[in-house]
Amino acid sequence: MEAVNPKYTKKIQDLYRLERQYENLLDEHQEIREDQEIEEEELLSDCIKLAEELPKRECLNFDNQYIKIHSCPSTVVCWHLDRWE
Repeated sequence: MEAVNPKYTKKIQDLYRLERQYENLLDEHQEIREDQEIEEEELLSDCIKLAEELPKRECLNFDNQYIKIHSCPSTVVCWHLDRWE
């Protein structure tokens, strides 16, 4: 890239280089997010399949223990129990 005024050519080239680094980093982060979303969906699916094999009583027991450990309900059990109601 060249500047209109040659005294700014180096700055224009530096700006272009930094802009491309920034855009490439954004692209990389987007790819990472997409990969993470796929991994999250697969894990959630595995959890749901396992929860569906348990009776409601066992899911409630799991959730109570989970709350004691993490101070919040299990995402999977909440989703699964909502389907029973």
